[in-house]
Amino acid sequence: MNIIKTGNNRLQNCILLILGIAVFGLFHFDAHAQITRSYYNQANDKFRKSDFAGALSYLEKGLAEAERTDDKHYISLFLTNIGVIHWNLGNYHEALSYYKKALTKHREINNRKSEASDLSNIGVVYFELGDYPSSLVYYEQTLRIRRELNDRKGEGNVLTNIGNVYTSLGYYARALDYYERSLNIKRGMGDEAGEGATVNNIGLVYWALGDPDRARSYYEQALKIHEKNEDLRGKGDDLTNIGNVYYDLGDYDKALVFYEDALRIKRDIGAPTAAEEANVGDVYLEQRRYQEAYKIFKRLNYPIRLGKYYIATGDYRNAEEMFSRSLKKNTRDMPNADFLLADYIGLGLSHEGLKDYTKAKEYFLKGIEMIERQRSLLGGAKRRIFLEGKVMGFARIEPYDGMVRVIIKGKERDSVRESFYYAERAKSRIFLEMLASKSIRGKSGRDEAVVEKDKLYQQRLLELKRKMEVIERLESKGPGEQFRRLREEFEKTREEYDGFIKDVKLQNPELASLISVEPVSAEKVQALLDRDITLLEYYSTKNALYAWLLTKKEIKVYEIALKEDEIKDRIDRFLLPNISNRARKAEPVITLAVGEGHKKETTKKEREENMHNFVREAAEIYDLILSPVVKDIKTEQLVIVPHGVLHKVPFSAFNDGEKYMVEKYALSVLPSASVMEFIADKRKAHKDSLLVFANPMTDYVPLGFAESEGEAIAKLFSGSELYSKEKATETMAKNRSSGFNVIHFASHGEFNERQPLQSGLLLARDGENDGFLQVHEIFDMDLKNANLVTLSACETALSKIQGGDDLVGLSRGFIYAGTPSILATLWKVDDASTAALMEDFYRNWKQGISKPEALRRAQIKWMRQSRGNREYSHPFYWAPFEMIGDWR
Repeated sequence: MNIIKTGNNRLQNCILLILGIAVFGLFHFDAHAQITRSYYNQANDKFRKSDFAGALSYLEKGLAEAERTDDKHYISLFLTNIGVIHWNLGNYHEALSYYKKALTKHREINNRKSEASDLSNIGVVYFELGDYPSSLVYYEQTLRIRRELNDRKGEGNVLTNIGNVYTSLGYYARALDYYERSLNIKRGMGDEAGEGATVNNIGLVYWALGDPDRARSYYEQALKIHEKNEDLRGKGDDLTNIGNVYYDLGDYDKALVFYEDALRIKRDIGAPTAAEEANVGDVYLEQRRYQEAYKIFKRLNYPIRLGKYYIATGDYRNAEEMFSRSLKKNTRDMPNADFLLADYIGLGLSHEGLKDYTKAKEYFLKGIEMIERQRSLLGGAKRRIFLEGKVMGFARIEPYDGMVRVIIKGKERDSVRESFYYAERAKSRIFLEMLASKSIRGKSGRDEAVVEKDKLYQQRLLELKRKMEVIERLESKGPGEQFRRLREEFEKTREEYDGFIKDVKLQNPELASLISVEPVSAEKVQALLDRDITLLEYYSTKNALYAWLLTKKEIKVYEIALKEDEIKDRIDRFLLPNISNRARKAEPVITLAVGEGHKKETTKKEREENMHNFVREAAEIYDLILSPVVKDIKTEQLVIVPHGVLHKVPFSAFNDGEKYMVEKYALSVLPSASVMEFIADKRKAHKDSLLVFANPMTDYVPLGFAESEGEAIAKLFSGSELYSKEKATETMAKNRSSGFNVIHFASHGEFNERQPLQSGLLLARDGENDGFLQVHEIFDMDLKNANLVTLSACETALSKIQGGDDLVGLSRGFIYAGTPSILATLWKVDDASTAALMEDFYRNWKQGISKPEALRRAQIKWMRQSRGNREYSHPFYWAPFEMIGDWR
């Protein structure tokens, strides 16, 4: 059995496998063979009718008959197909057990082709359980056998499956490589069905990479294949997928064209059209063609979409009635998770509109709890992007946003602290879970047993969830008794798991915080803050920006009437003057955009005008997001927790018309307040040891000032090692970094927006490594002694913002590897000024002041002076440097 992902569906070849087994039995002509073949035929008949219980009964009888006569051929074949049945029922552990037994038998009789199938099946089970490393091990074994047998079709299928694993892990470049190799085989064999499936997978990868144009291109290739084969249903599905791309991009006119084309095809062939009609109605709703949308939703009798219509038109009473009706139906009948979540969100929004904030809070909380239960059962890339998605047109992040809004609107006791908690609950969950997971390593045997029990609970919940999904598909006319039993078992197991977590929290709070990562409370943040430090945290929603100000003793919240889209527009205008044309340039040049994809070097007059525009834009943003709160900041140290697009801007450059923020405060940045606990745990005593990699030999233009930068700062430390040019290798960085307190990279760097895990630092290559130290490799480094990592390269502070404000970039990699602090950059920096500023930073820090204050003094120095004929007062030169992590 080979399972190949095709969009949101799986292509299952289980029936073909059973038919093949029946044919094999024709080679045995004795009475025993007739009995066993009879069992196969009856099992196959039941399987075709989706009567899995009946098929299983005949297969088990056949297995008993084969074991009675010790017929290894039939034993192995029955074992395999019993595994297939358990797979289809969602009984993954049972399927795994039978597949492994079949594998042993096939190896005994040296049936290499069946051995490859068993290995592939085992890989599929591990894939569905989220155990991707084990899945890869079995797929690789399958691949070797397929190649030995010159089984090109089997080779193509397993290459696709390996690509699926890398897609789920977020290693998109590797996934594409395997998909392309699979595609070449399928095209060479004329396997157009397989080609269409793989082309669609490639489209999904590009969509995950944030490249909708290329995703659409591959969907269009799938469309041509279906058109060539006159597969009208497939063509209709492809048109819908392309329409979905345009819908998600907000291009509703184009989306409507494709939806309507798909609708016409489905009607012509007599296929169900409700989904396509609803898509058209969704577009009308976004286009504010309310009456047209209403007519469609009313005709289809879709209470959820009718509820959305009423919310859009401000009729919250009718909206509440529609969502209540839907919730009642979904609770009574076979519950659909997406429908339930949409009901909770819709009811939350309805009650918010009716100003019943207590009731709104109740439903938003139900939505949050449901999202987090669903998310706990996901793995890999699915978990990373989960909060980015939509459910029935509602953003999955909406319950968190709504919870923050209604808590603040309700103005109940402790509402400020409670709203802060829910803002944190939405942030950086993946990163927190990674940090917690790493902290578990090396725990006592008793603790490890608790962690293993936690893992078993999660696997059991996952398996029960998958079983319910299988039964839900099979029993389309209504929920059967088996589904009800499964749901009861799922709820019981979840209650047991919740009780288990509560017990662990009582007995070992530290361990509980690692296996069940909780967002930090306002009280915990205040406990971690020093008396002379203020924390400023932002949370942006569709229609408002919220800010919390925390000190050791106080907490305040501010609601700023600034829409998310307005913030993005402002930030874009602010960053435009700082666009540079080369990574850490050897010759500094400020450039301006002069047209689509073009820039030109500025004259002195243009630089002066550019500076004026930059300061004006910075002052306007200051007025919008900082002026409401700065009046209440009483300390000189300020820790900022940005949100969304605010992660991309240097707060140091915002100004009140007279002074920049950096002139008022020593600034540091955190991805979320909940990271503070892990940052504090990573602090080390300062030691006078420094490791420097300066001007590595690469294919890029050499950085002349990087070498002098490395030499200058190396002299400031009594214990230092400096590697430059061909000696500054990636291998050396991996091997030597664990022994130093400070690690400094003066090199080229690259941030990959589409594949953030492929961002990295450019070092010298050697026989062991390619010279590109990427984020996914940094995660594996051991920086147990590091107190600071300085990335004196370009865009090293940038991260891709994924669902729940999770940041994926170099800074996250180094924090995970062990350092509490990273000094990094937000845009492409100038070589000469960077070298000098870095030297000033280290001189300041060596005087015993905090890292943020040391950076602040260096920046102010460069802001207020120029050297030679070069003017360095422009924020382009000093503003991109950012201290991430520890505020001490």
